[in-house]
Amino acid sequence: MIRVVSYGLGPIGMAAARLILSKRNMQLVGAIDIDPDKRGADLADLLGRPGAQGLVVEDDAAAVLARTRPDLAVHCTASFLPLVVDQLAAIARVGVNVVSSTEELLVPDLQHPELAAQIDAAACEGGATVLGTGINPGFVMDFMAAMSSAVCDDVGRVRCVRVVDAGTRRLPLQRKVGASLMPEQFAEQEKTGRFGHIGMRESVALVGRALDFELDEIEQHLQPVIASRDHKTPHLTVPAGAVAGIHNLGVGKH
Repeated sequence: MIRVVSYGLGPIGMAAARLILSKRNMQLVGAIDIDPDKRGADLADLLGRPGAQGLVVEDDAAAVLARTRPDLAVHCTASFLPLVVDQLAAIARVGVNVVSSTEELLVPDLQHPELAAQIDAAACEGGATVLGTGINPGFVMDFMAAMSSAVCDDVGRVRCVRVVDAGTRRLPLQRKVGASLMPEQFAEQEKTGRFGHIGMRESVALVGRALDFELDEIEQHLQPVIASRDHKTPHLTVPAGAVAGIHNLGVGKH
């Protein structure tokens, strides 16, 4: 039985907690989130499961990890490594393995070599492992492509295409693709570097490393898709002329 703590209970963290509870070889022993509306609540109530589980959401991560002594923390708090490096290091340092949805953690040394070294040092200190993964990045456009090459004699080029209907997805994802913004607002958001599909560069880098391509550079390009008519999702309305989504292109050159 794998003892698990859920660290972060946003849309992804809640889905992960629900999945953990369905597994016969996993036991959910703790739940961590700083949201005051979730703190102190029974996790079963938050998940809409009948009957209280007695698993209360807490905001003191160190105390939860010390008390529950889990084998694994499923970490789902933020996409960008600078925002979570202290969380990841603190978990690993006390000997708890980590699986995280942080997109930049897939290839942490690509954009943040110093932070990657900090996490590595904490993991070595605690004798733990730290893994960044997910559907994308982490599987669809990188791991899956690399594994598919196993049946090939030689590979000179890789092309991955993924199409996602953001209108059916969670609100944070719709925000990330700029849904409902006007084109000029999209352009301003793009300048922040925290917009669009997070982890595209990491996916390109992982494919390159797996196939031993010596990539000289990795580029990412964003282009808004403008709505030709009004669209309504469960979370927001996209008027005609506003941004409905993005074309997000990652290119590795060698």
